Amino acid sequence: MYKILTFLLLSTISLYGNDYIWSQDTPPMSQDKSDAILKSFSNGGDVSKLNFDDDPHRIKEMYQFKENIFVVGLSIGGASYNEEVSNKTGSKSTTYSSYNAKFSFAKDFTLWHKKYSELSRIYFTYSLSKINSDLDFTTWTIGLRENMEYWTIYKSNTFKIYPTASIEFGRSNITRDSHSIDGLTSEFNLGLTYARGINFEYFCNLYASSIDWKHPIGGIADEMKGFGVAIGLNYKLMHGDF
Repeated sequence: MYKILTFLLLSTISLYGNDYIWSQDTPPMSQDKSDAILKSFSNGGDVSKLNFDDDPHRIKEMYQFKENIFVVGLSIGGASYNEEVSNKTGSKSTTYSSYNAKFSFAKDFTLWHKKYSELSRIYFTYSLSKINSDLDFTTWTIGLRENMEYWTIYKSNTFKIYPTASIEFGRSNITRDSHSIDGLTSEFNLGLTYARGINFEYFCNLYASSIDWKHPIGGIADEMKGFGVAIGLNYKLMHGDF
């Protein structure tokens, strides 16, 4: 029992204690000390008179980075939609103007880039879109965004500007003539992000979206396609911020 408690105590100290570690800046051992070590072991292993020096450069973190906890964002935008309703006998197209607000919740990851770079983002969105015929629809999506900081357009000590690309898939819902209709949604975004410090991202995106509505009458296809622009702000909460 005492051995187990001693082992647990030593393990805890090794995890949380401020220990010295080797680094690339650690000075090599002098030839005199190296010879003294070899001589002591050749004379029976007496190391009582040896004096070992710690690395004068104490490193508290192996990697100088902050890990992302989560990202929240809000954007507003406008788009032009073209809806085509068709069956076997023909089709009809209608054009709408739309305004929308979108909330997002995300987490940054390192998926295929350099370790700890966290350039990829998986996110969820909820948006409300208002179209000019006094109709509105809501959309839920899950998306993947690539923060292309490796192609930074401009960079200073306090901010940087880089391109982004993202793709989303989800479902939309609309009510027409007392019928609740849902549809499969896809969206592609391409834009620029102005990142100030490590926490704030201001962005402007061009996007193309498509909604395949499930029409309440069988045999009728209902598809809506749109192109628009959105501006918004993301806040990144990082480990160590508080």
